[in-house]
Amino acid sequence: AELKAALEEARDARRKAVRDFEAKQVELKDKVREYQRAKAEFDLMMEEARRMAKGCEAAKANFEEFFAKEREKEAKLSATGKAAVAEFEKAKRVVENLKGEEADLKAALKEARDASAKAGR
Repeated sequence: AELKAALEEARDARRKAVRDFEAKQVELKDKVREYQRAKAEFDLMMEEARRMAKGCEAAKANFEEFFAKEREKEAKLSATGKAAVAEFEKAKRVVENLKGEEADLKAALKEARDASAKAGR
């Protein structure tokens, strides 16, 4: 009877060990599924991040191209402005020279009139 009781106890212990093992196995399978789901989400997020990075690189390239064109326009405008200022300065000197010549001509005209008036007397 003691042997029978010991045998039954051993069977119960074995059944409990099997149940515990199966419960652990289910728990581990759940954890594996959870890990796989989380990894799939992570992979999707990484792919999205890569796409966003490519988009950012493209946008950066577009901005750099835009700003290069703007700098080029600014340089052309600056050169045009400098040329316009130089033309203005040149025209200003011409006007000043013409004013000087006008004064000389008026003086010569006055002298000629004075000489003509003296000769006419």
